[in-house]
Amino acid sequence: MTKIKHQPTVTILHNGEDRKVKQAEALAKGNKLGVKSIDLSKEKVSETQLDLLARNYGGELDSLVKKEYQHEVADKSDREILTLIGNNSTMLKTPLATSDGQVINLTSPRSVLTFSKSENPIDPYNHKI
Repeated sequence: MTKIKHQPTVTILHNGEDRKVKQAEALAKGNKLGVKSIDLSKEKVSETQLDLLARNYGGELDSLVKKEYQHEVADKSDREILTLIGNNSTMLKTPLATSDGQVINLTSPRSVLTFSKSENPIDPYNHKI
């Protein structure tokens, strides 16, 4: 009897509609991953959620800020950076994906396969099953 592995839910954070996000969502669903999408341009994320996201990202809080906003966070405390991002979500590097305490940048749609517990995830780009 084959043991079925529990597939996690992936939360994708983004700022507005993005083709990469739609592709990642479809790829995740095709691999039986649960998907929750949060459009930061419509839904506000709390400073506590942002802080947890940054800690799970594995870097400094300012590493989640886009290059064009780095000057605004230079020499700021973490609390100040959280407030700035909370007030202007476009500062956040997106899209991001998070699941089970792990956070990654979705550099490509197939990055979402990082969260798949399947030994052979379906990758439509390489047509491997």
